[in-house]
Amino acid sequence: MDVLYIISPQAHIVDCLLNDFEKRRYKRAHLVWTSLLPPPLRQRIDENRAAQERIASFTVKNIDFFPRESHVVTFRDPWSFPILFHPGANNLVKQHLEAMASKVSIRLPSN
Repeated sequence: MDVLYIISPQAHIVDCLLNDFEKRRYKRAHLVWTSLLPPPLRQRIDENRAAQERIASFTVKNIDFFPRESHVVTFRDPWSFPILFHPGANNLVKQHLEAMASKVSIRLPSN
């Protein structure tokens, strides 16, 4: 039978997913990621032959955020505060903000 995975892009999740593909547990897999998969994890999937034989669809929904108000969201990321406000982490700010921005895709109403 086919399977639908709704999964978060974490290394241990990719390990479990590849293990399922190697064991041929399902005929085809439809993958729905809750946010963008980091390139090293995507590469592991792309280079796995069993995965390529089983993946029927691969979608990113960008739902890895928590709405607080109509125009405010939080990512519950414990590293945001120290990265954004510690002077020693200035070199990490741009990459962190880009990662946060990639998690949410919002279409603002036009005036």
